[in-house]
Order: sequence, then C-alpha cells, then structure tokens
Amino acid sequence: MSDEYKYGVAVHIYKPLIKRGVVDFAVGADWTPAAGDVKISIDGGAPANVTNLPSAITMGNTAMWDFSLTSGELTGKKIRITVADAATKAVEDQFFEIDTYGHASAQKVVDFTDGVRMALSCLPNVAVDAAGGIPATALSALLSRMTLGVVTTAGFSPTATAFEFTDTEATANHYIGQAVYAYKPATALFKQCLGVITASSSQGGGTRTRLTLSPGSPTLEALASADTVLLV
Repeated sequence: MSDEYKYGVAVHIYKPLIKRGVVDFAVGADWTPAAGDVKISIDGGAPANVTNLPSAITMGNTAMWDFSLTSGELTGKKIRITVADAATKAVEDQFFEIDTYGHASAQKVVDFTDGVRMALSCLPNVAVDAAGGIPATALSALLSRMTLGVVTTAGFSPTATAFEFTDTEATANHYIGQAVYAYKPATALFKQCLGVITASSSQGGGTRTRLTLSPGSPTLEALASADTVLLV
C-alpha cells in the first residue's frame, strides 16, 4: 500500500529496516548507509541516489529510520524508493512507494490539507457560510423544508387552484410560500412549476393536506391519484 504525501513538499518518512538474516529491526550500529544504497525513481524514471541518506533514530531497544526527501523528490505522481545495501549486506532489501496529492500534477489532485475546499477549483476558496462561500446553513434550512407529496383524490378532486396530498402536517398554512413542482415520469425530473402555495390545511383527520396555489392552472386539474409533487 502506498504512503501519501503532498506534492512538492519536503517530508520526513519513518520506516523500520530489518537486519540481514534475522528478524530484528536494524539500529544505527548495524548499518551505515552509503551512496547508491538508497535509490529513488519518480514516475518510473531512471533511478537516482536520494539526496539525503537515511539516518537511524533510537526507539528504546530498537530504531526507526528517517528518510528525508526533498521537495524536488516529491514532484511526481508515484515515487518509488528502494534500499539495497552493497555486499556484504547489513540490512534486508526494502521497497516503499509514495502517491502524491494536492497538485494538478500529483497522483491525486485533491489537497487533504486544505480544510476549506481540498483544492477543488469547482468550490469557492472561502469558509463555509462566509461571504462568497457555500451557504451550508441556508441550504440545510431549505432542504429541511422540501417535501415530496403523493397526490390523493380520496376526499377531493384537483381543481385549477387546489389539490390534496397524503400528509400528516397538522399546522395550518405550514406550506405557505413554497413552490410546487410536478414530477415528469418520462424524464424522471421535477420540471413543471404548478404555482406558489397561498394556503394549506389539514384534511381527513390529519391524513392529508389540501394546498391552494396561485396562480391557478388547468394543469392542476390533470393531477391524478398517486402522482408525485415536490414542495420547495
């Protein structure tokens, strides 16, 4: 599995190395890296010596190794690192891979360190709810008001200005000011605006709601039982 680091940003990567022929981690006394022991390949290019040889960091009775990569060594999509000590080997051969992120030329364009928009240019580079930013609070309030309705003709036939849908909302005029859209099965879209609600009232013992719309439209009279409408 690849490690992930930001494109073009120098980084310290910490890895264990295994002593040759045993199962213990190598410590600083076990291996002194030399030029050519650690190679780097960027996007499948020709391998080159790393700029900085790894160094051991003591961790109690063992150690981890610090691979310090420069910003230039992180300018690719996929970075491959190999460790192969020259004979006689003091450590086992090692390989690890890096995927970069946070740049147009990285393996992943998304910038996980960008807490505002993750470097996605399709989003405004402004904090949520700030001026020019995504109005998350307003959108949440709008979505909480949206209602899907199923038309019922059980107690009332649609007219040019009113219809009923299955609903348990008991508050009178709860839906005033919302627009009503008709569902078009042929396109699977809510396309036709039937009008704006001017009154709503609970009917049938709280099992349905009658909506009065303005302006009136003959289209309302064409609504049939089980048709779907969207209140926004």
